[in-house]
Amino acid sequence: MKQSGLPPEIPAEGFIKLTKPQGSDLSDEKRIALIRMGNELLARGDLDRAKKIFFTTNYKEGMTKVGVALFQKGEYLEALRFFYFADNKEKIGIICSKMAEVLKIWLRSDS
Repeated sequence: MKQSGLPPEIPAEGFIKLTKPQGSDLSDEKRIALIRMGNELLARGDLDRAKKIFFTTNYKEGMTKVGVALFQKGEYLEALRFFYFADNKEKIGIICSKMAEVLKIWLRSDS
């Protein structure tokens, strides 16, 4: 993976986390700089790099923004994962309600 423009603290292979981020040992200055970079990347549509930065910094608002972008792209399960990481119960409820409606339709069509 090419590391164009990312600070040296971010490994070239990126970050993949399957559990909720726990916070990091980044200084406030580095965390703020990374969050700004993540917001810029997200604004340009670079979701993959923005996701890694928001995970690294445990920036919940950024994770919610990524979840919204994924939801708009139709990637509902990935969006749900990001809303979970962001502890955004409102967005989780919306997606779960939509999934329940889909399941109801599937169950009706099978009978």
